[in-house]
Formats: sequence, structure tokens, C-alpha cells
Amino acid sequence: MRKVTPVGGEIGFLSDLMTQATSDVPVSRTVLLGGQRVSVRLEASIWDGLIDIGERQAKAVEELCAEIEARRAGIPLSTAIRVFVLQYFRERTEAV
Repeated sequence: MRKVTPVGGEIGFLSDLMTQATSDVPVSRTVLLGGQRVSVRLEASIWDGLIDIGERQAKAVEELCAEIEARRAGIPLSTAIRVFVLQYFRERTEAV
């Protein structure tokens, strides 16, 4: 049986797989909320989205997290952040 090498060679293929895998690996970061340090564990892609939103709105990540914290309704902060990022980009996509 003949082995088929993906476009870009095996190294390129493995690099692409590693990039995809690491973008969804949970990353813990500490944010200051209400004067207390809170550890939040999110996928790297969610952190990237939150940073992007902060840049678009000229707000720090901690400021966004504080706003999300203030309006979350009994759900974990990490879940509320994921929902916030998803809704933000969904609304921008639907507007186009």
C-alpha cells in the first residue's frame, strides 16, 4: 500500500495538527475582580477572542471580565466568558 503524504509534507501536517491542538488547550490566567485575584481557565482561542474584543472596545481583559462577572446569572465565570465571546462574534457576523 502506498503512503500518501499530506500537502506541505509530514512536518507541515504535524505542525498544523499541533497548532489546532494547542489553540484549544485550556490556559489558566489570573484576573483581578473586585480587588480579588481570580483564576480563570479557558481555551487559548477563547482568551484570544476576549483579547480581540478588548482591543476593539479599548478595554482591558480584566475590565471585560468584571463586566461579565457583574451580569452572569449563577453560571461559572469561565462559562459566562465563553458565552460572551461567542455572542459577541455571532452578533458581528449576523450584522454583515
